[in-house]
Amino acid sequence: FSEFKGAFAENYVLQALMPQLDVAPRYWTNERPRHEVDYLIQLANTVVPCEVKAGTNVKSPSLKYYFGKYADATPLRVRFSLRNLSLDGDVLNIPLYLCDIAAKLIGENLPSASRTTGVANGKAD
Repeated sequence: FSEFKGAFAENYVLQALMPQLDVAPRYWTNERPRHEVDYLIQLANTVVPCEVKAGTNVKSPSLKYYFGKYADATPLRVRFSLRNLSLDGDVLNIPLYLCDIAAKLIGENLPSASRTTGVANGKAD
């Protein structure tokens, strides 16, 4: 099981995100140096990078690299993991069990300049 738990967690998060979003999540990769972000999701006019971690070890050099490359366009980063709900600077940690309300949580934590009156079909209002 341990070799598949990351894939299971990513699939679980994707299945929870799909009904909440107007635009399907995308995958991002960089060849050199090699980095990948599990999901880029669009809420209103903002693209939010998301990483999924199946455990409590939440180190994510790829999310950090993405932010370094696109900091001006990245007001918030999201990490799904087994850790508690928290906002640490511009990183929002969402526990896996709250994936079903992720769009709402992300929308509430976007800087006010990034928000609009509706998020993802109004589902996050």
